[in-house]
Amino acid sequence: MNTTDTATVTSLQPVWREVLAASYRTLENSVAGVQDGQGDNATPCSEWTVTQVIQHAAGDQLAYAKVLGIGNGPAYDPFSPSGAVDGTAAELVKDAIEQTAAAWATVSDDTETVPTPLPHGDLPTPVAAVMCALDAAVHAWDIAIATGQPSPLDDELAGHLLAAAQGIVEPLRQWGAYAPVVEAGAADSPSCTPVVDDLLRYLGRTPR
Repeated sequence: MNTTDTATVTSLQPVWREVLAASYRTLENSVAGVQDGQGDNATPCSEWTVTQVIQHAAGDQLAYAKVLGIGNGPAYDPFSPSGAVDGTAAELVKDAIEQTAAAWATVSDDTETVPTPLPHGDLPTPVAAVMCALDAAVHAWDIAIATGQPSPLDDELAGHLLAAAQGIVEPLRQWGAYAPVVEAGAADSPSCTPVVDDLLRYLGRTPR
């Protein structure tokens, strides 16, 4: 599948705004569920703590907002988060999501392509939007798992995210943005959310 696969674009066209909104909710809810003292917890992003994942997730959203014409982007490198937040993590994420949501609201339904902060550059609008959503949702999962919260993902959301990811993620692995695919083990127990598991494995994460 390539980045302009017609079937994928068509399938995501009617749902991308809802996918964005749902993914933003997962990120805000996961951050809200972080308890005092959990900011230094290890996460599925092996080199980053909870606070660093939150900074990265917020920074990525600000980067999308900037290329879409809203805001100045992150004031720090999202791929080198400090682990120290001015104010609260919830405020950081809320501000980032508000800017990115406002940016996507400027994109009309008939806009064929939009710029992205990804190395791919311009992408079909539904794919670009769902990749933005993917970034929020998968890091919401990272934060939730690291802090003892339930997974914030369901199979419906994961299916849309996986559809976009399969056309975009492979070139990003060479830059270390995603770990190698995690193969399902023969001893794995059946899951009540198999599509979520497929998404997580594809993104280099072990379902938990």
